[in-house]
Amino acid sequence: GASIKKQKTAADRQARKPAKAVESTKGPANGALRLKLGAGCLEQHGGAFRFAVRVGGVRQGPFECDFAEKAVHEFPLDCDWRALLETGSRNLHLHVELLDVEL
Repeated sequence: GASIKKQKTAADRQARKPAKAVESTKGPANGALRLKLGAGCLEQHGGAFRFAVRVGGVRQGPFECDFAEKAVHEFPLDCDWRALLETGSRNLHLHVELLDVEL
């Protein structure tokens, strides 16, 4: 007997894939902010900065970093960023306030 193979449709393939997390609220309660300074900015302004961050409406910091030492700095957050997601769009607003350059 001849066997009949069913052609898989895009819907069949999608149904077999594991579900992806679509909610951004599944991450850690207290995440971290990573900042990277581009080479052009480093040359123009130097690498040492002091700044604060507003996550939603909550101020974090002040933080200090020197990008001349390393390209990427990570700063832990003290607030539950999931509670600060914008209702409806689920966006998270971040505002970086530069306090001091070249400490």
